[in-house]
Amino acid sequence: MTAVETPPDKAPEQEVKQAQQPKKKIAILGSAVSSVGLAPFNDPNWEIWGCSPANRDLPRCDVWFELHNVEIKYREGLTEWMEWLKKKPKVYMQQPLPEFPGSIMYPLEDMIAKYGRFWWTSQISFMMALAISQKPEVLGIYGVDMAANSEYNQQRLACQFFIMVAQQQGITFVVPPESDLLEPP
Repeated sequence: MTAVETPPDKAPEQEVKQAQQPKKKIAILGSAVSSVGLAPFNDPNWEIWGCSPANRDLPRCDVWFELHNVEIKYREGLTEWMEWLKKKPKVYMQQPLPEFPGSIMYPLEDMIAKYGRFWWTSQISFMMALAISQKPEVLGIYGVDMAANSEYNQQRLACQFFIMVAQQQGITFVVPPESDLLEPP
């Protein structure tokens, strides 16, 4: 067989169909009002990932994240949020729980093995790591500023680390100019 021949088990039509499949795009949403509304809700080529009780009224969200301790969320008075999440078809949590039928265990051990143990400072960093591991063509971050001089100072560096990882892997990164996530501290 020469280099230009098509193997008998792979017809040219199959190769064309595979090449035409669109690459995945993932939008990760925090709840900062500066840019959360700019997410590509109306574009079906994007998968929308969200977290935070403030995001319950998003026009669309395909995957939810609640990686905090469930018992603490209830003690903090977020019962309504937790009950709302029980009705969602796909929710990443620390572990699957029977009372959350759509719960999926976040693959933390795999993520730590891949990216190290220093970057797990917010749900956004967990979401970014998982998104990068799915090798999307484009990764967008909306509703994430981390500008306040509080816990966000520690969380911001982890987000910037994962932006760097995504770029090193050839993933196009989108952050709207309304967000100051890409600004120095």
